Amino acid sequence: MLVNWKQPRILRHPAIRKLQDDGTWLQSVPAVMLTPGINEVDAKAWEVASKTKLFVHYLKTKDLEVVKYADGKPVTSDKVERDERGQILAADHLAKLSDDEALDVIRQTTREDLLKAWQDVDKRPKIRRACDDVLKKLDEIGKPRKSAAEERRS
Repeated sequence: MLVNWKQPRILRHPAIRKLQDDGTWLQSVPAVMLTPGINEVDAKAWEVASKTKLFVHYLKTKDLEVVKYADGKPVTSDKVERDERGQILAADHLAKLSDDEALDVIRQTTREDLLKAWQDVDKRPKIRRACDDVLKKLDEIGKPRKSAAEERRS
């Protein structure tokens, strides 16, 4: 599911682990780590995190919002593939959104892995272009700026 974190800092909820009979730990609910903008969150992890005092507070103040379809249901994906580090490889969240709704979600997204996954899965040219535009802006933001002396030399 997609959630929009509107603060300029990272918000976290730890993973929940259970001790098994053989003495090993089993992760029963993955961690939630939200960066500013749109984030993909595991539904099981969201169910737990969204009930904590901190998340409830941010939901009430609208600093944290669940992205919803026009009918009010949360935007989910039938298919989310992740690598071993948790980076998103494929996701089809935008498939059921109109072009305008999808473009709005894309403009609020700063996670490169999510943008690339949408770009790979969604076949609409307008959506693919929008993902590419945001990825280019993120790339520009990440480049080091030239010093004043370097600017004068060039």
